[in-house]
Amino acid sequence: MKVYDNYEISPCRRLDDAGLPDPNGLIYEVCEPDEADVWTLYGHIPGEGVEAIGEFATREDAEETFQRITGIPFGGHDEVEARVRLMHSGPRLLGAAKEARRFVGRYQNGNDNWAYQLAELLDSVIAEATGRVA
Repeated sequence: MKVYDNYEISPCRRLDDAGLPDPNGLIYEVCEPDEADVWTLYGHIPGEGVEAIGEFATREDAEETFQRITGIPFGGHDEVEARVRLMHSGPRLLGAAKEARRFVGRYQNGNDNWAYQLAELLDSVIAEATGRVA
C-alpha cells in the first residue's frame, strides 16, 4: 500500500455528461469556492498525483475528516507536508530513541551526568510515544 505524503482540499462543482453544471452530475471539476457543489479531500501519492478520498458538503467537513485521518489540523501545503512526513517517520524515530537509550544505559556509571540527563530525555520521549515508561 502506498501512503499519502500530502493532502489538499478543493472546491468542486458537478457536471453532467455534456459538461454543463449539474448538482447531481457524476463529473467533478475544480472550481471557485462560491461555485462549489462539494469540497473534495485529496491525498497525494508520490510520483502518481492525487487521489480523491471523499467529497463533503462544506470545507469544514473536509478539514475535520483530514484531522481525523492525520491527527493534525489542516494547514498550508508546506506545513501539512512536514507534519505528515514526521508522522510517517515516527516508527523509525522511536526505534532510534530506544536504541540510543540502550546505548546510553551502558554509560550511566560514576559521575557521567550527561548520560543520566540524556537517559531521562530519551525515557521521556519513549514514554510519550508509547504511552508507557521505558
